[in-house]
Amino acid sequence: MIGGVALGLAVVCLVLGGLVLVGYPLVVVLLARRRGRPARARAWTPKVSILLVCRNESKNLPRKIASLLALDYPKDKLEILVADDASTDGTVRILNAARAELPKLQIVRSSSHRGKPANLNALMARASGEIVVFNDARQPLDPQAIRALCAALADPEVGGATGDLVLPVGDDGAVPAMGAYWRYESALRRAEGALHSTLGGTGALYAVKRELVRPFERDLVLDDMVLPLRVVLGGHRFVFASEARAYDVFSESLEREFQRKVRTLAGNFQALRFERRLLKAKGNPIFWQFLFHKVGRLALPWLMVAAFALSAVASTAVGFSTVKHLGTALLLAQSCFYAAALAGEILVRLVGRAGPLGMARTIVSMNVATACGLFVAVAGGLRATWKEADSQDADALSEPGSARQPMGSNA
Repeated sequence: MIGGVALGLAVVCLVLGGLVLVGYPLVVVLLARRRGRPARARAWTPKVSILLVCRNESKNLPRKIASLLALDYPKDKLEILVADDASTDGTVRILNAARAELPKLQIVRSSSHRGKPANLNALMARASGEIVVFNDARQPLDPQAIRALCAALADPEVGGATGDLVLPVGDDGAVPAMGAYWRYESALRRAEGALHSTLGGTGALYAVKRELVRPFERDLVLDDMVLPLRVVLGGHRFVFASEARAYDVFSESLEREFQRKVRTLAGNFQALRFERRLLKAKGNPIFWQFLFHKVGRLALPWLMVAAFALSAVASTAVGFSTVKHLGTALLLAQSCFYAAALAGEILVRLVGRAGPLGMARTIVSMNVATACGLFVAVAGGLRATWKEADSQDADALSEPGSARQPMGSNA
């Protein structure tokens, strides 16, 4: 009896996990193709305020500034506001030197380490543009990025738009596992945006109409998730602008990349605390999307653990050979999946690439980070500050025009 119940519950957990990872994305993509309504984009050149918060970004800033200088947008309708969060490297020197080429550059200097939300609030108070563009120092922008965002925002129903974070592929055309996962995530975001709205933007590049921007909570970690969702809860759409691109690379530090994942996923739990309206169907036009995409992802590691434990119980059933055989088969299949993930992790550490085992490694890594993120959020270890930029990441960045998009990727 116990074995049969355990087997049934294990199957339920696996089915729910499959719906989150595969079923829901397939349904959304199919619905977007049949019933999608892309933003009614048109050429529009309003005044734009580009906001940038920096802390010890001397390695990244030269490329970033070069990309801002190369933007194909009327210079008289563009203002750039940069907050320096008490940097201790050459960040301020680089910013001051940039004033010669960016005469409308405004620099707000903080004497203490305040964190990103406080600095963004200070910049937003100074912004005079109709459109506010949020981006990071690490990722250079494509010359057409601002035009593409504004074109999407020309639709009266659209309150915000996210750009496309482009990750490079190898010279042999291979897409690293994390790149494949990002391609999957990007396709899902594009489809969600076509149906109504994406469930957040990429911190590397997103834009919101000025009248919809409100000050951030001091300890907010994911401004690029919370602000877009507040735009949607306010009755507007937040869409995906595939031609608005920012460029990035994969982190060379596995530990640092994992820390970023934990911080980001902890921020998802924090977002639920700040915006409980998201969990109510009334007043939330993307409730079902949020339930499957965000809440489902947060529940996924616990579903996986439960499925494994319940399969183990079913495999020891006494007197029910069918239940025992099915439980053993499920346990073996899951064990092979986790073994593949472990082998992929070992390969990445030894040779830098997991090959066909990369997707298993990525899925398990993301779920471990989600579990850690919950503990960080509950323990109160989440702070709206960050560590210094990884110079290895900066050195690896390609010039904006040379990074190649993973096949069919968006953001």
